[in-house]
Amino acid sequence: MSIRSENWTPGFTPQDVTALESVTEGDVLLAGAPSFCTEIGVGEAHAPDIALVATSTADVVAGVRFAKSFGLAITVAAPGEAFAEPAKGGLLIATRKLDSIHVDVRGRTAIAAAGAMWSDVVARAEAHGLAPLAPAYPGAGVLDPAFTWTREEVASIEVVEADGRIEHVTARTDPRRFRELRTGTIASSVITAMTFTLFR
Repeated sequence: MSIRSENWTPGFTPQDVTALESVTEGDVLLAGAPSFCTEIGVGEAHAPDIALVATSTADVVAGVRFAKSFGLAITVAAPGEAFAEPAKGGLLIATRKLDSIHVDVRGRTAIAAAGAMWSDVVARAEAHGLAPLAPAYPGAGVLDPAFTWTREEVASIEVVEADGRIEHVTARTDPRRFRELRTGTIASSVITAMTFTLFR
């Protein structure tokens, strides 16, 4: 890993980075590291101080707690999701490797992690004679706000809160928060998975 300049003062030390690496399975990259943008899957316009390529919800929890400890802003990079503006400083959590998909055939639901692609969800569901209401355009991730967050078929949302707690939010447990998460109006939580209905 390499720091981008001698005067760079992100607020954390190499020891702090090592501590984060020790509790995460995904790669931790500092700004200036070789292939930084390639590894985290974002363009060169983004310039976070540090990035975590999460492979599990536990990785996201560790990243959120790290950011809280050092007062870092968090940007989330999910496949198929457009940024409102480039990340400047702080922690960027990339979810492209957080891509697990579980199909509950009996319950006719699918749980897709934040990095899953709709095309993979469709293929997995089709193997069981089921299908989600998915966008027709290619390259869409399940967190694409233009589609997923406004659909009534979303049953529950797993989020990591700003303090590192994991919550499962539904229309029954917290209607207002569920609506806000689905419409992308909450920036303080990191969505790590969504459960939605499948159809025959």
